[in-house]
Amino acid sequence: MKRRYFRWAVWASGVVAVVGLIGGLSAVGTINVRHWLNPSEQRPAVPSHVPQARLVPGNNNAIELPPDVVERLGVKSAAVEVAAAPRPLTLAGSLFFEPNRLGRIQSRFPGEVIAIGAASYQNGNHPTRERPLEYGDHVTQGQIMAVVWSKDLGEKKSELIDALVQLALDEGRLIDREKAYHIGALPEDTLNQTRKDVASDRNAVAKAERTLRTWKVTEEEINAVKEEARLVSEGKKKRDLKKELEWAKVEVRAPFDGTIVEKNLHVGNIVDPSFDLFKIADLRKLGVVVHAYEEDLRTLQALPPGYPWQVRAGADLNHRVLKSNGLQKIGLVIDPTQHTDPIMGVVDNSSGELRVGQFVTATVELPAPANVVSLPASALVEDGAASIVFVQPDPSKPRYVLRHVSVAMRLRDVVYVRSELTGPERKKGLQALKPGEVVVTEGVLELHAALEDLQARAKAQK
Repeated sequence: MKRRYFRWAVWASGVVAVVGLIGGLSAVGTINVRHWLNPSEQRPAVPSHVPQARLVPGNNNAIELPPDVVERLGVKSAAVEVAAAPRPLTLAGSLFFEPNRLGRIQSRFPGEVIAIGAASYQNGNHPTRERPLEYGDHVTQGQIMAVVWSKDLGEKKSELIDALVQLALDEGRLIDREKAYHIGALPEDTLNQTRKDVASDRNAVAKAERTLRTWKVTEEEINAVKEEARLVSEGKKKRDLKKELEWAKVEVRAPFDGTIVEKNLHVGNIVDPSFDLFKIADLRKLGVVVHAYEEDLRTLQALPPGYPWQVRAGADLNHRVLKSNGLQKIGLVIDPTQHTDPIMGVVDNSSGELRVGQFVTATVELPAPANVVSLPASALVEDGAASIVFVQPDPSKPRYVLRHVSVAMRLRDVVYVRSELTGPERKKGLQALKPGEVVVTEGVLELHAALEDLQARAKAQK
Protein backbone atom coordinates (compact mmCIF):
# COMPACT_ATOMS: atom_id res chain seq x y z
CA MET A 1 0.00 0.00 0.00
CA LYS A 2 2.83 2.41 0.85
CA ARG A 3 4.64 1.45 -2.38
CA ARG A 4 1.53 2.18 -4.49
CA TYR A 5 1.05 5.57 -2.76
CA PHE A 6 4.69 6.42 -3.41
CA ARG A 7 4.32 5.75 -7.14
CA TRP A 8 1.22 7.91 -7.34
CA ALA A 9 2.97 10.79 -5.57
CA VAL A 10 5.94 10.61 -7.96
CA TRP A 11 3.60 10.57 -11.01
CA ALA A 12 1.63 13.60 -9.68
CA SER A 13 4.74 15.60 -8.98
CA GLY A 14 5.97 14.90 -12.53
CA VAL A 15 2.72 16.16 -14.05
CA VAL A 16 2.90 19.31 -11.97
CA ALA A 17 6.48 19.90 -13.14
CA VAL A 18 5.57 19.47 -16.82
CA VAL A 19 2.58 21.79 -16.50
CA GLY A 20 4.76 24.35 -14.80
CA LEU A 21 7.35 24.11 -17.58
CA ILE A 22 4.72 24.59 -20.29
CA GLY A 23 3.28 27.54 -18.44
CA GLY A 24 6.71 29.11 -18.15
CA LEU A 25 7.40 28.65 -21.87
CA SER A 26 4.00 30.16 -22.71
CA ALA A 27 4.78 33.18 -20.59
CA VAL A 28 8.10 33.64 -22.40
CA GLY A 29 6.40 33.22 -25.80
CA THR A 30 3.97 36.05 -25.15
CA ILE A 31 6.70 38.57 -25.91
CA ASN A 32 5.44 39.38 -29.41
CA VAL A 33 6.16 41.98 -32.07
CA ARG A 34 3.95 44.55 -30.42
CA HIS A 35 5.93 44.27 -27.15
CA TRP A 36 9.17 44.74 -29.06
CA LEU A 37 7.79 47.78 -30.83
CA ASN A 38 6.35 49.36 -27.61
CA PRO A 39 8.35 48.32 -24.52
CA SER A 40 5.97 50.20 -22.23
CA GLU A 41 3.45 47.38 -22.73
CA GLN A 42 5.90 44.80 -21.38
CA ARG A 43 6.49 43.90 -17.78
CA PRO A 44 6.97 46.90 -15.45
CA ALA A 45 10.58 45.82 -14.93
CA VAL A 46 11.54 47.26 -18.36
CA PRO A 47 13.01 50.79 -17.94
CA SER A 48 10.84 53.61 -19.32
CA HIS A 49 13.76 55.18 -21.24
CA VAL A 50 13.95 52.30 -23.78
CA PRO A 51 13.22 53.77 -27.28
CA GLN A 52 9.95 52.78 -28.93
CA ALA A 53 8.90 52.19 -32.57
CA ARG A 54 7.16 55.25 -33.95
CA LEU A 55 5.79 56.83 -37.10
CA VAL A 56 8.17 59.28 -38.75
CA PRO A 57 6.84 62.81 -38.21
CA GLY A 58 5.21 64.19 -41.33
CA ASN A 59 4.96 60.82 -43.07
CA ASN A 60 2.25 58.41 -41.97
CA ASN A 61 3.68 55.70 -44.27
CA ALA A 62 7.16 55.70 -42.67
CA ILE A 63 8.21 53.82 -39.53
CA GLU A 64 11.31 54.11 -37.38
CA LEU A 65 12.47 51.15 -35.29
CA PRO A 66 14.90 50.87 -32.41
CA PRO A 67 18.06 48.95 -33.41
CA ASP A 68 17.29 46.05 -31.08
CA VAL A 69 13.80 45.65 -32.63
CA VAL A 70 15.34 45.63 -36.11
CA GLU A 71 17.52 42.77 -34.97
CA ARG A 72 14.72 40.89 -33.24
CA LEU A 73 12.36 41.19 -36.24
CA GLY A 74 15.11 40.03 -38.56
CA VAL A 75 14.75 43.07 -40.79
CA LYS A 76 17.37 43.03 -43.54
CA SER A 77 17.79 45.33 -46.53
CA ALA A 78 19.51 45.24 -49.91
CA ALA A 79 19.89 47.51 -52.91
CA VAL A 80 17.75 46.78 -55.99
CA GLU A 81 19.43 46.18 -59.32
CA VAL A 82 18.61 46.69 -62.96
CA ALA A 83 16.70 43.59 -64.07
CA ALA A 84 18.76 40.90 -65.70
CA ALA A 85 17.39 38.51 -68.29
CA PRO A 86 15.07 35.95 -66.69
CA ARG A 87 15.64 32.24 -66.85
CA PRO A 88 15.49 30.63 -70.31
CA LEU A 89 12.05 29.34 -71.20
CA THR A 90 12.10 25.73 -72.47
CA LEU A 91 9.03 24.55 -74.36
CA ALA A 92 8.28 21.00 -75.52
CA GLY A 93 6.53 20.04 -78.74
CA SER A 94 6.96 18.24 -82.05
CA LEU A 95 7.51 18.69 -85.80
CA PHE A 96 4.71 18.76 -88.35
CA PHE A 97 4.15 19.35 -92.06
CA GLU A 98 4.59 23.02 -92.86
CA PRO A 99 1.08 23.97 -94.13
CA ASN A 100 2.36 26.12 -97.00
CA ARG A 101 4.44 23.18 -98.21
CA LEU A 102 1.77 20.47 -98.07
CA GLY A 103 -0.36 19.75 -101.15
CA ARG A 104 -3.44 17.60 -101.71
CA ILE A 105 -3.44 16.15 -105.21
CA GLN A 106 -6.97 15.80 -106.61
CA SER A 107 -8.59 15.34 -109.99
CA ARG A 108 -10.47 18.36 -111.31
CA PHE A 109 -13.14 16.05 -112.76
CA PRO A 110 -14.84 12.88 -111.60
CA GLY A 111 -13.83 9.74 -113.43
CA GLU A 112 -11.85 6.51 -113.45
CA VAL A 113 -8.13 6.25 -112.71
CA ILE A 114 -6.62 4.69 -115.83
CA ALA A 115 -2.92 5.25 -115.11
CA ILE A 116 -0.52 6.20 -112.31
CA GLY A 117 2.54 8.34 -112.88
CA ALA A 118 5.91 6.67 -113.26
CA ALA A 119 9.03 6.87 -111.11
CA SER A 120 12.45 5.93 -112.44
CA TYR A 121 14.67 3.58 -110.49
CA GLN A 122 17.81 1.56 -111.01
CA ASN A 123 18.60 -1.83 -109.49
CA GLY A 124 22.33 -2.37 -109.33
CA ASN A 125 23.92 -2.31 -112.79
CA HIS A 126 20.64 -2.92 -114.60
CA PRO A 127 19.26 -0.26 -116.93
CA THR A 128 16.98 2.39 -115.49
CA ARG A 129 13.41 1.21 -115.19
CA GLU A 130 10.07 2.72 -114.35
CA ARG A 131 7.39 1.75 -111.84
CA PRO A 132 4.23 3.42 -110.54
CA LEU A 133 4.72 6.20 -108.03
CA GLU A 134 4.81 5.06 -104.42
CA TYR A 135 4.89 6.49 -100.92
CA GLY A 136 8.19 8.28 -100.32
CA ASP A 137 8.95 9.01 -104.00
CA HIS A 138 10.14 12.49 -104.92
CA VAL A 139 8.21 14.33 -107.64
CA THR A 140 8.93 17.55 -109.48
CA GLN A 141 6.60 20.39 -110.40
CA GLY A 142 4.49 19.54 -113.45
CA GLN A 143 5.22 15.80 -113.30
CA ILE A 144 2.23 13.57 -114.20
CA MET A 145 1.09 11.74 -111.09
CA ALA A 146 -2.10 10.12 -112.39
CA VAL A 147 -4.42 10.04 -115.40
CA VAL A 148 -8.20 10.05 -114.91
CA TRP A 149 -10.67 9.31 -117.68
CA SER A 150 -13.53 11.78 -117.28
CA LYS A 151 -16.72 11.27 -119.29
CA ASP A 152 -17.87 14.81 -118.45
CA LEU A 153 -14.73 16.44 -119.82
CA GLY A 154 -14.80 14.34 -122.98
CA GLU A 155 -18.44 15.21 -123.61
CA LYS A 156 -17.87 18.94 -123.10
CA LYS A 157 -14.95 18.97 -125.56
CA SER A 158 -17.06 17.05 -128.06
CA GLU A 159 -19.82 19.62 -127.59
CA LEU A 160 -17.35 22.35 -128.44
CA ILE A 161 -16.32 20.56 -131.66
CA ASP A 162 -19.95 20.00 -132.61
CA ALA A 163 -20.78 23.66 -131.97
CA LEU A 164 -17.76 24.89 -133.96
CA VAL A 165 -18.48 22.58 -136.92
CA GLN A 166 -22.14 23.59 -136.94
CA LEU A 167 -21.17 27.28 -136.68
CA ALA A 168 -18.84 26.98 -139.66
CA LEU A 169 -21.59 25.22 -141.66
CA ASP A 170 -24.27 27.81 -140.82
CA GLU A 171 -21.93 30.76 -141.47
CA GLY A 172 -21.20 29.38 -144.96
CA ARG A 173 -24.91 28.84 -145.52
CA LEU A 174 -25.64 32.42 -144.41
CA ILE A 175 -23.21 33.84 -146.94
CA ASP A 176 -24.84 31.91 -149.75
CA ARG A 177 -28.37 32.85 -148.69
CA GLU A 178 -27.54 36.54 -148.34
CA LYS A 179 -26.37 36.48 -151.97
CA ALA A 180 -29.55 34.69 -153.04
CA TYR A 181 -31.70 37.15 -151.08
CA HIS A 182 -30.09 40.17 -152.78
CA ILE A 183 -30.99 38.82 -156.22
CA GLY A 184 -34.51 37.96 -155.07
CA ALA A 185 -34.04 34.21 -155.17
CA LEU A 186 -34.67 33.66 -151.42
CA PRO A 187 -37.46 34.82 -149.12
CA GLU A 188 -36.51 37.13 -146.22
CA ASP A 189 -37.91 34.74 -143.61
CA THR A 190 -35.47 32.03 -144.65
CA LEU A 191 -32.57 34.47 -144.44
CA ASN A 192 -33.61 35.61 -140.97
CA GLN A 193 -33.89 32.03 -139.79
CA THR A 194 -30.35 31.35 -141.03
CA ARG A 195 -29.13 34.39 -139.13
CA LYS A 196 -30.81 33.07 -135.97
CA ASP A 197 -29.11 29.71 -136.51
CA VAL A 198 -25.69 31.38 -136.72
CA ALA A 199 -26.35 33.41 -133.54
CA SER A 200 -27.46 30.24 -131.74
CA ASP A 201 -24.32 28.41 -132.91
CA ARG A 202 -22.09 31.21 -131.61
CA ASN A 203 -23.84 31.08 -128.23
CA ALA A 204 -23.28 27.31 -128.10
CA VAL A 205 -19.57 27.75 -128.87
CA ALA A 206 -19.21 30.48 -126.24
CA LYS A 207 -21.04 28.39 -123.64
CA ALA A 208 -18.85 25.33 -124.29
CA GLU A 209 -15.66 27.42 -124.10
CA ARG A 210 -16.84 29.18 -120.96
CA THR A 211 -17.57 25.85 -119.28
CA LEU A 212 -14.13 24.48 -120.14
CA ARG A 213 -12.42 27.59 -118.80
CA THR A 214 -14.51 27.39 -115.63
CA TRP A 215 -13.23 23.85 -115.24
CA LYS A 216 -9.70 25.29 -115.58
CA VAL A 217 -9.01 23.51 -118.86
CA THR A 218 -5.88 25.11 -120.30
CA GLU A 219 -6.01 27.36 -123.34
CA GLU A 220 -3.70 24.92 -125.05
CA GLU A 221 -6.28 22.15 -124.75
CA ILE A 222 -9.11 24.44 -125.89
CA ASN A 223 -7.11 25.61 -128.90
CA ALA A 224 -6.37 21.98 -129.83
CA VAL A 225 -10.12 21.29 -129.94
CA LYS A 226 -10.69 24.42 -132.07
CA GLU A 227 -7.98 23.37 -134.50
CA GLU A 228 -9.53 19.92 -134.80
CA ALA A 229 -12.91 21.49 -135.54
CA ARG A 230 -11.39 23.79 -138.19
CA LEU A 231 -9.78 20.91 -140.04
CA VAL A 232 -13.04 18.95 -139.99
CA SER A 233 -15.06 21.98 -141.16
CA GLU A 234 -12.68 22.64 -144.04
CA GLY A 235 -12.91 19.00 -145.10
CA LYS A 236 -9.23 18.42 -144.52
CA LYS A 237 -9.92 15.47 -142.19
CA LYS A 238 -12.74 13.43 -140.79
CA ARG A 239 -13.87 13.26 -137.19
CA ASP A 240 -11.38 11.03 -135.31
CA LEU A 241 -13.45 9.33 -132.60
CA LYS A 242 -10.39 7.59 -131.18
CA LYS A 243 -8.63 10.92 -130.72
CA GLU A 244 -11.74 12.45 -129.21
CA LEU A 245 -11.72 9.69 -126.62
CA GLU A 246 -8.23 10.88 -125.65
CA TRP A 247 -9.71 14.27 -124.81
CA ALA A 248 -11.50 12.69 -121.88
CA LYS A 249 -8.16 12.05 -120.17
CA VAL A 250 -7.30 14.33 -117.26
CA GLU A 251 -3.62 14.54 -116.42
CA VAL A 252 -3.09 15.17 -112.70
CA ARG A 253 0.25 16.92 -112.21
CA ALA A 254 2.39 17.84 -109.20
CA PRO A 255 1.91 21.50 -108.20
CA PHE A 256 5.43 21.78 -106.74
CA ASP A 257 8.54 19.75 -105.96
CA GLY A 258 7.94 17.44 -103.04
CA THR A 259 7.79 13.96 -101.56
CA ILE A 260 4.75 11.69 -101.63
CA VAL A 261 3.60 11.31 -98.01
CA GLU A 262 0.25 9.68 -98.79
CA LYS A 263 -1.08 7.57 -101.69
CA ASN A 264 -4.76 6.62 -101.89
CA LEU A 265 -5.39 5.28 -105.39
CA HIS A 266 -5.08 2.28 -107.66
CA VAL A 267 -5.84 1.87 -111.33
CA GLY A 268 -9.57 1.40 -111.76
CA ASN A 269 -10.60 3.54 -108.77
CA ILE A 270 -13.59 5.81 -109.37
CA VAL A 271 -12.74 9.23 -107.92
CA ASP A 272 -14.28 12.68 -107.63
CA PRO A 273 -12.76 16.16 -107.18
CA SER A 274 -12.95 15.93 -103.37
CA PHE A 275 -10.89 12.73 -103.21
CA ASP A 276 -7.17 13.00 -102.30
CA LEU A 277 -5.25 10.92 -104.82
CA PHE A 278 -1.92 11.84 -103.23
CA LYS A 279 -0.50 14.16 -100.62
CA ILE A 280 2.91 15.61 -101.26
CA ALA A 281 5.05 17.72 -98.95
CA ASP A 282 8.19 19.75 -99.35
CA LEU A 283 10.17 18.21 -96.50
CA ARG A 284 13.08 20.60 -96.83
CA LYS A 285 11.26 22.75 -94.26
CA LEU A 286 9.24 21.40 -91.35
CA GLY A 287 6.92 23.21 -89.01
CA VAL A 288 7.62 23.38 -85.27
CA VAL A 289 4.82 23.55 -82.71
CA VAL A 290 5.67 23.76 -79.01
CA HIS A 291 3.34 24.46 -76.11
CA ALA A 292 3.55 27.36 -73.67
CA TYR A 293 1.63 27.66 -70.43
CA GLU A 294 -0.73 30.56 -69.93
CA GLU A 295 1.52 32.35 -67.45
CA ASP A 296 4.29 32.59 -70.08
CA LEU A 297 2.08 33.92 -72.89
CA ARG A 298 2.31 37.58 -71.92
CA THR A 299 6.11 37.45 -72.11
CA LEU A 300 6.09 35.59 -75.44
CA GLN A 301 3.52 37.94 -76.97
CA ALA A 302 5.85 40.86 -76.31
CA LEU A 303 8.55 39.29 -78.50
CA PRO A 304 8.79 40.33 -82.17
CA PRO A 305 8.16 37.78 -84.96
CA GLY A 306 11.32 35.88 -85.77
CA TYR A 307 12.69 36.18 -82.23
CA PRO A 308 15.48 33.58 -82.02
CA TRP A 309 15.03 30.32 -80.19
CA GLN A 310 17.09 27.14 -80.00
CA VAL A 311 15.26 24.10 -81.35
CA ARG A 312 16.70 20.67 -80.60
CA ALA A 313 15.50 17.20 -81.57
CA GLY A 314 14.83 15.05 -78.54
CA ALA A 315 16.41 11.96 -80.11
CA ASP A 316 19.66 13.77 -80.96
CA LEU A 317 22.21 12.73 -78.34
CA ASN A 318 24.52 15.54 -79.48
CA HIS A 319 21.82 18.16 -78.73
CA ARG A 320 22.56 20.05 -81.93
CA VAL A 321 20.66 23.28 -82.52
CA LEU A 322 18.50 23.09 -85.64
CA LYS A 323 18.51 25.94 -88.11
CA SER A 324 15.27 27.88 -87.67
CA ASN A 325 13.57 31.11 -88.63
CA GLY A 326 12.72 31.81 -85.00
CA LEU A 327 9.44 32.12 -83.19
CA GLN A 328 6.84 33.06 -85.81
CA LYS A 329 3.29 32.68 -84.50
CA ILE A 330 1.40 32.30 -81.24
CA GLY A 331 -1.83 30.33 -81.30
CA LEU A 332 -5.21 31.94 -80.67
CA VAL A 333 -6.86 29.05 -78.80
CA ILE A 334 -5.86 27.71 -75.39
CA ASP A 335 -6.01 23.93 -74.96
CA PRO A 336 -8.78 23.51 -72.34
CA THR A 337 -7.21 20.37 -70.84
CA GLN A 338 -3.54 21.34 -70.60
CA HIS A 339 -4.04 25.13 -70.55
CA THR A 340 -1.29 25.63 -73.10
CA ASP A 341 -1.06 27.65 -76.30
CA PRO A 342 0.79 26.49 -79.45
CA ILE A 343 3.90 28.45 -80.43
CA MET A 344 4.93 27.91 -84.06
CA GLY A 345 7.96 28.27 -86.31
CA VAL A 346 9.90 26.48 -89.06
CA VAL A 347 13.15 24.48 -89.05
CA ASP A 348 15.44 23.55 -91.91
CA ASN A 349 15.45 19.89 -92.98
CA SER A 350 17.67 20.03 -96.04
CA SER A 351 19.52 16.97 -94.78
CA GLY A 352 16.30 14.96 -94.59
CA GLU A 353 17.17 13.62 -91.13
CA LEU A 354 14.13 15.02 -89.32
CA ARG A 355 10.72 13.35 -89.28
CA VAL A 356 7.21 14.72 -88.92
CA GLY A 357 5.92 14.06 -85.40
CA GLN A 358 9.41 13.96 -83.91
CA PHE A 359 9.74 15.32 -80.35
CA VAL A 360 11.61 18.63 -80.05
CA THR A 361 12.30 21.30 -77.46
CA ALA A 362 12.59 25.03 -78.11
CA THR A 363 14.56 27.21 -75.69
CA VAL A 364 13.76 30.92 -75.68
CA GLU A 365 16.32 33.25 -74.09
CA LEU A 366 13.94 35.87 -72.78
CA PRO A 367 15.21 39.45 -72.84
CA ALA A 368 15.34 41.60 -69.74
CA PRO A 369 12.25 43.84 -69.59
CA ALA A 370 12.93 47.52 -70.21
CA ASN A 371 12.72 50.07 -67.37
CA VAL A 372 12.44 47.55 -64.53
CA VAL A 373 14.49 46.60 -61.49
CA SER A 374 14.71 43.20 -59.84
CA LEU A 375 14.30 42.39 -56.16
CA PRO A 376 13.75 39.21 -54.16
CA ALA A 377 10.17 37.97 -54.07
CA SER A 378 10.35 38.16 -50.26
CA ALA A 379 10.61 41.97 -50.50
CA LEU A 380 7.10 42.30 -51.92
CA VAL A 381 3.87 42.33 -49.91
CA GLU A 382 0.63 41.85 -51.85
CA ASP A 383 -2.83 42.00 -50.36
CA GLY A 384 -4.80 41.53 -53.58
CA ALA A 385 -5.30 45.25 -54.08
CA ALA A 386 -1.77 46.65 -53.89
CA SER A 387 1.89 45.65 -54.23
CA ILE A 388 4.04 47.10 -51.44
CA VAL A 389 7.73 47.37 -50.66
CA PHE A 390 9.56 49.15 -47.83
CA VAL A 391 12.33 51.50 -48.90
CA GLN A 392 15.16 52.48 -46.55
CA PRO A 393 16.20 55.98 -47.71
CA ASP A 394 19.32 56.05 -45.53
CA PRO A 395 20.91 52.62 -45.02
CA SER A 396 22.52 53.92 -41.79
CA LYS A 397 19.19 54.77 -40.19
CA PRO A 398 16.41 52.28 -39.29
CA ARG A 399 13.72 54.25 -41.06
CA TYR A 400 11.49 52.46 -43.57
CA VAL A 401 9.01 54.04 -45.99
CA LEU A 402 6.09 52.12 -47.48
CA ARG A 403 5.84 52.46 -51.26
CA HIS A 404 3.15 51.19 -53.67
CA VAL A 405 4.87 49.86 -56.78
CA SER A 406 3.95 48.47 -60.21
CA VAL A 407 4.96 44.85 -60.77
CA ALA A 408 6.06 44.06 -64.33
CA MET A 409 6.75 40.33 -63.95
CA ARG A 410 6.71 37.67 -61.26
CA LEU A 411 9.12 34.76 -61.35
CA ARG A 412 9.68 32.04 -58.79
CA ASP A 413 12.22 33.87 -56.58
CA VAL A 414 12.47 37.28 -58.23
CA VAL A 415 10.04 40.09 -58.90
CA TYR A 416 10.47 42.76 -61.59
CA VAL A 417 9.21 46.19 -60.56
CA ARG A 418 8.89 49.17 -62.91
CA SER A 419 11.45 51.94 -62.61
CA GLU A 420 9.47 54.13 -65.04
CA LEU A 421 5.71 54.60 -64.75
CA THR A 422 2.98 55.44 -67.23
CA GLY A 423 0.53 58.27 -66.72
CA PRO A 424 -2.33 55.99 -65.61
CA GLU A 425 -0.01 54.26 -63.12
CA ARG A 426 0.93 57.60 -61.56
CA LYS A 427 -2.74 58.53 -61.27
CA LYS A 428 -3.27 55.36 -59.25
CA GLY A 429 -0.71 56.58 -56.73
CA LEU A 430 2.00 54.10 -57.70
CA GLN A 431 5.66 55.02 -57.32
CA ALA A 432 8.72 53.98 -59.31
CA LEU A 433 11.58 52.04 -57.77
CA LYS A 434 14.97 53.16 -59.03
CA PRO A 435 18.17 51.09 -59.34
CA GLY A 436 20.34 51.44 -56.24
CA GLU A 437 17.50 52.17 -53.84
CA VAL A 438 17.59 50.04 -50.68
CA VAL A 439 14.54 47.93 -49.86
CA VAL A 440 13.69 45.57 -47.02
CA THR A 441 14.15 41.96 -48.14
CA GLU A 442 13.47 40.09 -44.87
CA GLY A 443 11.01 40.83 -42.09
CA VAL A 444 8.69 42.66 -44.51
CA LEU A 445 5.47 41.10 -43.20
CA GLU A 446 6.35 41.95 -39.60
CA LEU A 447 7.29 45.48 -40.59
CA HIS A 448 4.02 45.92 -42.46
CA ALA A 449 2.02 44.65 -39.49
CA ALA A 450 3.87 47.04 -37.16
CA LEU A 451 3.20 50.01 -39.45
CA GLU A 452 -0.50 49.19 -39.67
CA ASP A 453 -0.67 48.93 -35.86
CA LEU A 454 0.98 52.33 -35.40
CA GLN A 455 -1.24 53.89 -38.07
CA ALA A 456 -4.34 52.53 -36.32
CA ARG A 457 -3.19 53.97 -32.97
CA ALA A 458 -2.45 57.35 -34.52
CA LYS A 459 -5.88 57.41 -36.12
CA ALA A 460 -7.57 56.46 -32.83
CA GLN A 461 -5.84 59.29 -30.96
CA LYS A 462 -7.16 61.94 -33.32
